[in-house]
Amino acid sequence: MAARQIGEGRWDDALSPTGDTGRAAERDDEVGQLARSFQGMSDQLKTSFSELESSNSELRIAQDELAVANEELEDRIAARTQEMAALFDVTMLTSESQDVSDLLGPALTRIIDLGSCQAA
Repeated sequence: MAARQIGEGRWDDALSPTGDTGRAAERDDEVGQLARSFQGMSDQLKTSFSELESSNSELRIAQDELAVANEELEDRIAARTQEMAALFDVTMLTSESQDVSDLLGPALTRIIDLGSCQAA
C-alpha cells in the first residue's frame, strides 16, 4: 500500500506514523527494520523529487530569459546589418562617381533611410 502511495506522489500518506509503514516501523524485529529503511528511502525520494522540481522550475525561468535575450540580440544584429548595408551603398556610390552632385542625392537618401531604421 505505501509503495503505491509513493508511486502516486502521496508522500505524506505513505509515511504517516499512523499508517501501515508507521506502525510497522515501531516493531523491534526485521519487519520494523525493513519499515524504517523503507521510510528512510521514501524520505530521500521525496527530497530528491522536490529538489528536481525546483531545478526544473529554475531551468524554465532561465530558458525564458535566454529566449528574450536571444530575441533582443537578433533585433540588434538586424539593425547593425542594415547600417552596414547602407554604409556599403554609400561607399560604392563614392567609388563609382567623381562628380559630387551625383553622389549627394543617392547618398543623402540612403543616409535618411538609415536614420529611419534606427528610429524604428
